[in-house]
Amino acid sequence: MAEKRKLTKKEKLAQSRAAGGTSEKAIKKRQKKKNLAPLDSTLKTLAIAMAILGAVLYLNTSGFDYTLDDYSVIKENNITMQGMSALPQIFTTPYREGYIIIDKQLYRPISKALFAIVWEIAPDNPGLNHMMNILLYALTGFFLLLTLAKYFKSPVLALVITAIYISHPVHTESVASIKGIDDMLSMFFFILTMYKVHTYIHTNIFKHLGWAMFFFAVCMFSKESSITFIAAIPLMIYFFTDVKLDKNIKTSLYFVGVAAFFLIVRAIVLQDSISNPSSVVDNLLSQTSDGTVKFSTAVYILMIYLRLLVFPHPLVFDYSYNQVTLKEPGDILFMASLLIHLALAVYALLKWKKKDLIAFGILFYAITFSISSNIIIEIGSSLAERFLYVPSLGFAIVVAGVLALVFKTDVKANYNSAVELVKSNVPIIAITSVIVVLFGFKTVTQNPVWENNLSLYQSGVEESPNSTRTHYYLGNYMIKPDFWEGQDSITRRNTILEGIAYLDSSIAIYDKFSDAHNQKGVAYYRLKDYNKAAEAYNLAIETNPSNSSAHNNMGTILFETGQIEKALQAFQTAVSYDKSYSDGYMNLGSCYGQMQQFDKAILNFKKAIQFDPNSASAHWFTGVTYNLMGDGRNEKIYKDRARQLDPGTYGNLR
Repeated sequence: MAEKRKLTKKEKLAQSRAAGGTSEKAIKKRQKKKNLAPLDSTLKTLAIAMAILGAVLYLNTSGFDYTLDDYSVIKENNITMQGMSALPQIFTTPYREGYIIIDKQLYRPISKALFAIVWEIAPDNPGLNHMMNILLYALTGFFLLLTLAKYFKSPVLALVITAIYISHPVHTESVASIKGIDDMLSMFFFILTMYKVHTYIHTNIFKHLGWAMFFFAVCMFSKESSITFIAAIPLMIYFFTDVKLDKNIKTSLYFVGVAAFFLIVRAIVLQDSISNPSSVVDNLLSQTSDGTVKFSTAVYILMIYLRLLVFPHPLVFDYSYNQVTLKEPGDILFMASLLIHLALAVYALLKWKKKDLIAFGILFYAITFSISSNIIIEIGSSLAERFLYVPSLGFAIVVAGVLALVFKTDVKANYNSAVELVKSNVPIIAITSVIVVLFGFKTVTQNPVWENNLSLYQSGVEESPNSTRTHYYLGNYMIKPDFWEGQDSITRRNTILEGIAYLDSSIAIYDKFSDAHNQKGVAYYRLKDYNKAAEAYNLAIETNPSNSSAHNNMGTILFETGQIEKALQAFQTAVSYDKSYSDGYMNLGSCYGQMQQFDKAILNFKKAIQFDPNSASAHWFTGVTYNLMGDGRNEKIYKDRARQLDPGTYGNLR
């Protein structure tokens, strides 16, 4: 009898595939997959429902305009408006580089890169940006549910938490504002990070860890506060897996490395940038040097955040000076807030070893809110609803944990369908539905506030009447030509005077608000009242000597009244405080042109173009100056470019 030939590896594999795998291990694997199929289908159904919920809640924002900070990073940002060609510059410059305001302490290249890409595809189209926000929010709901289900091993908890989180109205500032995508990207890629971390932990396949590290890098390059996730990652691993401490630490250290890489890149990019102290207007804590008062006020503000989470009404885009006031250590509101937060901390610590869900929610909230709280470090703002975008997940987890205890919900049960899940958990689903309806109604009705700057600023003055900035924003908006364009002379004058009245209200709340004085000067300049304009500019400079815009505006008055030498000095001062101030260099060029110093005029016009490549006027006057120098070749080059940039103004000029 012939000896039986041994099968090759390929033949064994083919045989195994043909048989469907007959080993005990293969059979168990197929059986497990078969058993999990209904659960996977249920989770996908629930995840799709959460995505739809997120999209529906913000669908009415799709036609909104730019608002607030959208101008500084998109519509009036000379780098963003260059489109995809600016991507290398975006990754090597501060976040607001390309805008007139000196604020170069942030480094968020991912969100700005997205803005540039969208501008390349559809220039000056806010609708496309809003649709991108809606899509990202829907995807956040989808992957949040799947990720929570992986860690909590509870479809019902994942559903309740995600539904509360996605419907929470405090997210409107992040989702309805285009610029808010930095918060959304941070949260979305953290969710993907944790999804892949879970896969890595249970498979030990390194590529999943590699993806997790990549997603975390996107987090970091989207918003600096993502660094708090370094603590959230091991926290989730500890609470919701059986991973041993040494593996938890080893896994978490990879993300520490990613964060360190980001911090090094950020330090290199921002090393030459100006670091400004917090303004009283933005962060009321900077008005005092008393550490106990700072702490008391910061702790009191924490209670305002809790109130916004529990009862999100009214909502407002600004809580600047003096809407919230300083608190002394003996203030009853400070003490109440301190006791509440101490109680939460004690509960979390006592329940730490039991891996209690509510304890985790409290700790997640505390960790992700730590930087924005002003307790650890003093940041650029004292209070903002957008700071709750990530921490509000901790709140949703706490609420879900409490509801599960109250209704004695079997949180570990699995279900063959979404319908079965709902039928088996009517009490907790019913209460969650009520919360979602109430939160959803507030969200949908709050969204129109963000339709445009006028609606936003009017709502701000109404809901935050003691804020110097809300009055400033509305007044500044009303004096702009875009607002009163097309009005007759009398109506226009009355509109500007109304704007001045709001600026006066802003100054009445905080008389050292340099920007308010400066814009008041601009308003009087547009009314041709140069004396009052100069008076306001002087006050702006007196309250903030480094206000480059005020120096530039003062120079404009001096130039138009024939005081060229003094105007030159004012413009030089302006660019000394802001070395990328395109308008300042433009005006310097005009001064040198008037003084017949054409070489210096060309030098400054070209600097204006350097910092604002899309400035048609800078190109035009460079061409005009070359004409005066008898250089027809360069005259044509620059004038042709000006005509391309602004055919309406320069198309028919020669």
